[in-house]
Amino acid sequence: MMGEAPKGRPRDPAIEEAIMRATSRRLATDGYSRMRVADIAADAGVTRPTIYLRWPTKRELVEAVMDYRFQQQATAPTAPDLDELHGPDALKAALTRFASAEAIAVATQMWADSAQHPDVWQSYREHALTPRLDFVNDTLRRLRERGEIAPEVDIEAAAAACLGVAASLILLSEKATEEAIDQAIDLLWWGLRPRP
Repeated sequence: MMGEAPKGRPRDPAIEEAIMRATSRRLATDGYSRMRVADIAADAGVTRPTIYLRWPTKRELVEAVMDYRFQQQATAPTAPDLDELHGPDALKAALTRFASAEAIAVATQMWADSAQHPDVWQSYREHALTPRLDFVNDTLRRLRERGEIAPEVDIEAAAAACLGVAASLILLSEKATEEAIDQAIDLLWWGLRPRP
């Protein structure tokens, strides 16, 4: 969530956009533990007080970035309309919408910091992982309603499996993100489709 606007002159959305982008890049390269607000401010071309006025803590800034990134990805104008896609293509598009090199780097960094900052990991799960998992769940539900997924499939388990297999292939192989997602869904689709 973007910071609450105090009374006074209106905020410049371009400044908040620059801060969001700089924070996301720093999370991907430095992780939460090593990320410094001073570096984010320098990258965004703003002062530290500009950031702290909007987000009083580093954790609140990270939560805002996670919410921002999800909204950007979920509403991307270039993303295909999932209702126009069928079967595995719809599922691949749902997963690809949220997959990027930066997103994978952020996830890896957040996982690496999870033992030292379990509260931040929980916040990352709440603000980044859960909304994406819910998006995949919704895609699977729509596919089931259209008869493209077997009625007995546990949607939540299927969504977690799709995300897990795709993430593993991305992290453990040399495959490009889209290629790894295609392979993950190809592997899992036979277990999701209706039986004749």
